[in-house]
Amino acid sequence: MAVQSGLKFLEDKWDEAVAAKLDGPELLRYRSNLLGSDLRITNFGGGNTSSKLDQVDPLDGLTKKVLWVKGSGGDLGSIKRSGFATLYMDKLLSMEKVYPGVAREDEMVAMYPLITFGNNPVAASIDTPLHGFLPAPHVDHLHPDWAIALAASANGKIKMEEFNKEFGHKLVWLPWQRPGFELAMMLKRGVEDNPGCDGIILGGRHAARELPQHHYHHRPDRPVHRASRCTQGRGGVRRRYLQDARRPCGDCA
Repeated sequence: MAVQSGLKFLEDKWDEAVAAKLDGPELLRYRSNLLGSDLRITNFGGGNTSSKLDQVDPLDGLTKKVLWVKGSGGDLGSIKRSGFATLYMDKLLSMEKVYPGVAREDEMVAMYPLITFGNNPVAASIDTPLHGFLPAPHVDHLHPDWAIALAASANGKIKMEEFNKEFGHKLVWLPWQRPGFELAMMLKRGVEDNPGCDGIILGGRHAARELPQHHYHHRPDRPVHRASRCTQGRGGVRRRYLQDARRPCGDCA
């Protein structure tokens, strides 16, 4: 059986003419649909995306920072605006003060409905805090083939360091932790302890950037080698890819 060995680049589907007409939530939806349209980037039904947006609070008329994040059980490739959960950022961040520790981290999930912004029935997923506690205004958790291969490799950390040196990145390696509030705390510390960090490997890949267009475009998962695809089970390696939302940089194509 013939084996394809050539590199296959991802197609840049971002259309600035389309994006220019969209508001913040619709840009998040647009970005999510593009990222979810290629299984080399994320699995069907997997991954989640978010944006931190300024909105007027109907309760007091003041502008608040609101986390829009893919709701539990949604699919990036087909998600609509109505599929995102919305939470008060200040209240989400304040939950760190009452976090009882990793042994009781599941208790935090029941608090998310208490900090919902607006009359939004969409349930926030267990990955919500990792989006909130990372400083980037736009965050994507995806499943790029290259990151799966790296994270699942016995010499993954060594290869990550080689990658950093060759391509000028500052990825940081952290031990695997299941999704939840503890993972959010680990990622927060990982970014704080490593100035200039532009990604975290955690049995997966995290990258964070400043502008939504860079979030869609500026990622080292292109080119992608077809032979590097791995499968992921609930108990297997998890990958995170955090970046910015609107369009990719030309030097990343």
